[in-house]
Amino acid sequence: MSERAAFTYTELIVVIAIVAILSLVALATSDAAATEQGRLAAEMFAADVEYARSLAIARPDDPIVIKVYATGNEYWLARAATPDTPITHPTTHQPYVVSFGPTGNAGLKSVQLIAYDLGGDSILGFNSLGTTDQTTAAVLQVSSAGQKYEVTVQPVGAKTTVTKGLTKVLATVAEAVPVGLGSPADPNSGVAAATTTATTTALAVVAPTSTSH
Repeated sequence: MSERAAFTYTELIVVIAIVAILSLVALATSDAAATEQGRLAAEMFAADVEYARSLAIARPDDPIVIKVYATGNEYWLARAATPDTPITHPTTHQPYVVSFGPTGNAGLKSVQLIAYDLGGDSILGFNSLGTTDQTTAAVLQVSSAGQKYEVTVQPVGAKTTVTKGLTKVLATVAEAVPVGLGSPADPNSGVAAATTTATTTALAVVAPTSTSH
């Protein structure tokens, strides 16, 4: 039986170089995936706006709203009469909550909700014609791996536009949650989510590209 000699210096250098290249490729792929999560989050919010609008048109007596909860890094769909209690998702049969960040939904764990403008509160509603309850365009902004995305919802028809980059300078929002209260309310508990207040910090605007829905 023959024995193989130890690796030569040249062989070790080649192995180290290959490992380094594979690591860089994996890192680049990971960064690209994280950036893509921001776009996915923006597209998902736009789709949920369209879904909530369609439900409001179908059931104007019991419309659906979208409530944003910045501290929880999430938003949910709820009935206008009970905005702190998410409706049941028609596919998963779980509370219709979209959560970002490390403890959030799969595929959205690199996303951060950074700012929104819903006319002074945290709720986006719709009337029987599909028009929002806003006098100006509603805006939600998210970031992932350093890339920012913005969703704009026009009042008439709730037309949504997803933009890579920010077109508006908004204030970041931090909500104060009273001790012992969480977000959102458990649909089976009857416990309401916390009331909120806001603090502000300016955001920078970067060159945008956009798609409309």
